[in-house]
Amino acid sequence: MLHFCTFALILYYNYINQMKNLFYVCYLFLSIQTLTGQELVTEITTAFTNTKNSNHKKSFAIPNNNNKDVLYLFEAKKELRAHLYDKNHVSKATTSTTPLPKKYQNLLGHSINENHYNLFFSNEYYDKFGVLSFDFETQSATQNLLKFKFKKERFIESLNYNNNIYILTISKFSSNLNIYTFDKDFVATKRTISLKNAEYKSTLRSYKYSVYDLLMASDSNTSYRYINIGTIKHTHPNVLNTASKKIKLYHLNNQLIFSFDISMDETHVYTINLDDFTSSYNSYDKPSKNDSEFKESNSFIFDQKIFHIASSLEKMIFTISDLQTREVLKTYSAQKEKPIDFKNTPIIQEGGSYYTWNKKKVREMEKTSKYLRKISNSNIGVSVYKINGFYNVLLGGTEKIQRYKPPTLNTGSVSNSTLQFTSLYFNPLLTDFYQYTTTKSTYINSLLDKNLEHTTREIPKNTYDKINDFESNISKITAKNIFKYDGKVFYGYYDLTSKKYLIYKF
Repeated sequence: MLHFCTFALILYYNYINQMKNLFYVCYLFLSIQTLTGQELVTEITTAFTNTKNSNHKKSFAIPNNNNKDVLYLFEAKKELRAHLYDKNHVSKATTSTTPLPKKYQNLLGHSINENHYNLFFSNEYYDKFGVLSFDFETQSATQNLLKFKFKKERFIESLNYNNNIYILTISKFSSNLNIYTFDKDFVATKRTISLKNAEYKSTLRSYKYSVYDLLMASDSNTSYRYINIGTIKHTHPNVLNTASKKIKLYHLNNQLIFSFDISMDETHVYTINLDDFTSSYNSYDKPSKNDSEFKESNSFIFDQKIFHIASSLEKMIFTISDLQTREVLKTYSAQKEKPIDFKNTPIIQEGGSYYTWNKKKVREMEKTSKYLRKISNSNIGVSVYKINGFYNVLLGGTEKIQRYKPPTLNTGSVSNSTLQFTSLYFNPLLTDFYQYTTTKSTYINSLLDKNLEHTTREIPKNTYDKINDFESNISKITAKNIFKYDGKVFYGYYDLTSKKYLIYKF
């Protein structure tokens, strides 16, 4: 009897310890969810028919802004699977097909007409175009190779508005912007808008640079010339690597905004209405206009305001002006011999490479003089994002290195996959997240209230910070994607252990 009681007692203690361990695991899981603020919304078990070959799996998401459906695309080798979900993440339909021929590797955008989803692709030279169409009423797919071609133009960017695709080009050696739209039969309509007021006359030579001249840049290691523009979306934080571009493209609802910061005196701004293709032009004085000491300047448009930064080895000035009235609403400045009194973080210098994801090299600076020297000898920029009603402002610069080459959807290497996104506008969240974790930059972080007054509150974590925290707790994943849908940010990936595609809401 004594042995039986002892054995029962041992079993009881083992049970208690197991329950403690289970409670600890559950507590840890719930703690991670609370800290990172994510919620699992769906699991897709049939994303890939071939569960092997993890390096060749890719994913993408296309939200339908009208009915809040979302299309998930999954590619592995020569199969492309499409899953349509409703706004509650309940599966509505699935279909599969083969991708377009290999040369059509750049996914430019999409158009949606009820249950018909059309994906537009091009080759790497933007002289051949194709459309892959999904019909979820018949659960079928068709391919169309278009006869559409550019005529003496360079591709700038593609974007989506109101479930339609818009392709932007610049006519060679001119300042004419071209906007292409497509009807239901994929026939293109071209509209041309002059950006002539943004042309720049050099003080060193009697030559006037067209917008085409200003947009073109050369790779430092090759003779390859490319369009150099920063594409800005206010739905997520924009990294300094993008915000420091001298020419930026903003998409705000039905407005397309081009800003030009080539001059030290003014920012030139063109606003284009995507509904009727009317345009307007404005210029905004920079704080460096009447001070030749400043060597670098830039701007950022956000919340009906224009944020300006100008710097030299001696000082930095940061102003905020009303976009409509041009009234200067707030001015902040820094001197090399004094601490910066409007920063919420130390002076931060980050270094990294897009070959080593999530391995930032971070160090802090103390002297304002070092900060001014760094940003004045770099691509200077300001980036603004709103968190909990506060303006989170990054002021700094990024190293003058060769252009950033975006990764494919699942790895850090560039491949010829059909779902490679060379158009940064089509999925800026994933692209900017990669750059957020790898950009080489020096900056300060400042938090301003709704009246643009500096506040000493702790800066809340943004969505990218939360995703970074979340990624540190997962492993063995591929086909990663980040996208905005119905006002929320979603993060999806294929779990190689469970063989499921998991989608989280942040």
